[in-house]
Amino acid sequence: MSNGKTLYLHIGLHKTGTSYLQSFLAANAELLLDAGLLVPGFDGCSAHHLFASVCFDGNDEAKRFPLQLRGQFSERSEWLAAMEAERDSLLESGADKIVMSSERFSNNDPERLSTFFAGFDVKIVVFLRRQDRLLEARVNQLKKVGRLTDERMARLFERADRNYYRILSKWSRVFGKDNVIVQPYERSLFGDGLESRFLDLIGVEWSDGFEPVESINRSLSRDCLAFLEKHSRQVVPTQALRRILEEYTGAHPDEVAIRDHFSPSDHLAILNGCRESNAMVAKEYLGRDDGVLFSELDPNPAAPWTQYSGLSGEAEMRLISYIREAGYELPDDLGDGGVEGRLVESSHG
Repeated sequence: MSNGKTLYLHIGLHKTGTSYLQSFLAANAELLLDAGLLVPGFDGCSAHHLFASVCFDGNDEAKRFPLQLRGQFSERSEWLAAMEAERDSLLESGADKIVMSSERFSNNDPERLSTFFAGFDVKIVVFLRRQDRLLEARVNQLKKVGRLTDERMARLFERADRNYYRILSKWSRVFGKDNVIVQPYERSLFGDGLESRFLDLIGVEWSDGFEPVESINRSLSRDCLAFLEKHSRQVVPTQALRRILEEYTGAHPDEVAIRDHFSPSDHLAILNGCRESNAMVAKEYLGRDDGVLFSELDPNPAAPWTQYSGLSGEAEMRLISYIREAGYELPDDLGDGGVEGRLVESSHG
């Protein structure tokens, strides 16, 4: 039975500014507590991944008992006991509102999660990114770390038309549709900032005294992504290097025609595959009779689009010089040519 405390579980989804929101919540934990919102800091980082692994939906032992915990806890039962103790301390806290944020919650079993947090009024907060834009963001992320193969690219495209209605139904069946808070992730809607919109969703008043945080995971140009992909075995994409590449991207932005990995026709095909389920989400979770979930106009198949041709030797040398001039140390043997023919690109459309 609930004791009247409301627990907001922010479950992502992925590539919707989740890391940025987590940094904001952690940086402003004291000010938010003054405003009546408790942000637990048990796991020592800005995301609540420890709690989010407790009720993992599946039998993968590495996910049910993450490797990083095994030096701190001898076995899963010891870790669970620690999580239960932390949960109980939250029940005894003076805060009426508590928020936890982790994309890993989206992989939880809602029934287990409901049982684990049975003492709270649980509300699920979920941001949804338009499916074709999500695909582009996922490809960019994998290219940054050199983990994108042709096979994986094809698999991502085949599965791009994610059925958000089905995902949300899994949560609403357990917690009730009224307790699933849905927000389309469109930057044009966040005029006052993503963090301001998030707080508004959970009923916390914005304060100009909140500490701003630096944007995380900014987009990189195609040349920067190609550079990281080519040298993934020699160059670790540290935070310092990412900042330099973000600055380079600002100085050398992509032409609009090569910005996307997939053609406008590919984008439209993805949206057509999930148009019906998106309309159901808009109507049932947002009360939009017109069934429009995302306000951005559909892609125009006739819009200019050119497949990226690869990192030229000249562009690579310019990048290497820029990085070194910024004071970042790179291996001496970089710069032996471009990566034409090595890039993974869309073969669709």
